[in-house]
Amino acid sequence: MIWLLPLFLLGQLVRIPLGDVVITPLDLGVILLDLVLLVRIKTWLKAFVRLPWFMAYAVFLSVVAASLVIAFLRGESVSLFALGQFVRILLYQGVLIGAIQFGRSSLWLSRALLTFSLLGFAQLFFFPDLGFLVEWGWDPHYGRLVSTMLDPNFASFLASVGVLIMLVRRNMRGAVFCMVAVLLAFSRSGTIGLAAGLLSACFFFRRRQLVTFFAVFLVLSGFFFFFRSNLERERNIDRQASLQGREVTVNRALELGKRNLIFGVGFNRFRDASLDQGLLDEKDVIVHSTGSADNSLLFLWATTGVVGIAAFGWIVWSLVYWLWGQGEEARWWIVGAIGWMTHAQAVNSLFFVPIVFVMLWWLGGVVSGREGNRADNRDAVARKV
Repeated sequence: MIWLLPLFLLGQLVRIPLGDVVITPLDLGVILLDLVLLVRIKTWLKAFVRLPWFMAYAVFLSVVAASLVIAFLRGESVSLFALGQFVRILLYQGVLIGAIQFGRSSLWLSRALLTFSLLGFAQLFFFPDLGFLVEWGWDPHYGRLVSTMLDPNFASFLASVGVLIMLVRRNMRGAVFCMVAVLLAFSRSGTIGLAAGLLSACFFFRRRQLVTFFAVFLVLSGFFFFFRSNLERERNIDRQASLQGREVTVNRALELGKRNLIFGVGFNRFRDASLDQGLLDEKDVIVHSTGSADNSLLFLWATTGVVGIAAFGWIVWSLVYWLWGQGEEARWWIVGAIGWMTHAQAVNSLFFVPIVFVMLWWLGGVVSGREGNRADNRDAVARKV
């Protein structure tokens, strides 16, 4: 499992085009992991089926598949771009199973996220101006930490997960290090997402140290964004363009959802359906953000309909209900999920593969910890007998 982390750290720096689909080294690594798991397929299948949220997840996958089948039966094109994301969802479940088999893995994940933040500092120092990436469809960010994801919104959330895992491990220096990375991304969605997570942590755990950390984060956030607003005025940087772009994708999602209420237009067919229904110009397809809406729940509604939203809600309920009774470490994952859901209201981060990878790895570590504790308890009872 550890060998996947360097591939994760490559982020979006290496992208391999295969027709409409673009794969990354992390995708290839996950495929290799799945092949390894096939050797003991009966073992990990039993482990997967035993997960408390398995039934909800199976229903969600069925709804996603049904949305694509229905789109095909309607005579609409189902491209490799749409199918590719569905296949990724299936393949990346190997990360969860692998993390469970691997055991307590938060240490290695925390090291990877620290390294990710460090790479972000290096990028900000050596490559503060990313205007040269425009011709490949990326936004021309200036003076913002993007690390290897080439996007400050996604980079800030990954650093936020680093903050939370450091707090779980009581590593305050590491938490501060990752927090600074979040702030230097100057991402409103990332800052609000971390704030939501920290606020819920203060409410769940009621520790003075967490309250102090949250207060410091709020003060620094105000200072950093005040500094950024002055810099933007001096360099005539227009942040309204990104807000307008998000509004366009959100309105497009609302329109698609209203036209296809029950099963949507087909999972991940957001771009194709927008083109087919005259909501997107062909010349704008090169921009990466046109492939989804800047709101994960609206994206899900537009592509899988109210049935997909209901199935996803079942997964969330099943996860939270089980994790809440599994102790403090499991509740920290809920804290991360609250931040994730908050962040996903401004960026489609629920389906951004590197974030899914990190959250599944973390979840697998939580599950393996509970299994390990139960095994230790059984051994202790056996010794007493």
